[in-house]
Amino acid sequence: MKLFTIIIMVVFVIGCGTKNNEESTVKTDTASNQTTTEVIQVEPDSLTRLQQIKVMVGECENLLKSQSSGCTNGSKKVKEDMGEGDPMEFEQTAKKCILSGGYEIHTGNFSGHEWSNDVTIYFKNGNPIFAFSVSYSEGYASESRIYFKTDGTVLSMLSRENDGAGGELQGNKTITSQADKDQLMSAYNTWRTDIGQMIR
Repeated sequence: MKLFTIIIMVVFVIGCGTKNNEESTVKTDTASNQTTTEVIQVEPDSLTRLQQIKVMVGECENLLKSQSSGCTNGSKKVKEDMGEGDPMEFEQTAKKCILSGGYEIHTGNFSGHEWSNDVTIYFKNGNPIFAFSVSYSEGYASESRIYFKTDGTVLSMLSRENDGAGGELQGNKTITSQADKDQLMSAYNTWRTDIGQMIR
């Protein structure tokens, strides 16, 4: 019995108008004359993936604007100890929007005494695509960006911040320190947990 394997590279168009490379392995058993096809995800190079993410995020935002339903809101209140007197209570809010093509956008708005943190996370078929965070605390401001591979693992992380005295945000910098990467991923996991707790 002979078994022939042919590798074929194909390109499929997936939701939000983006392209996704997949590799099909076609196996033909000449004895039984049966053919099976196995589709394997092929990870694009970093530049191609970043371009894909940019297009996907933009088109998903357009879908969100044109879609009149599919969003669920949630909220919770947390108390913050001010060091004296009674703790202050702050409301945290979240929204989860289910879009066409397997896409989702989750947002979280967190705040406390003289600080705030707004988060947006984009998903495709349950895997994160891109996460964006804007934080303010008195005169300090920062932004964080996490880009994900097609399997939901991290591709790259960027951050930028101001001078801590209310100045303009500086240019984006790639996060290279493992400690800084771990810190941002810890924050990301907390965002997802908090949003999930507000939206059941």
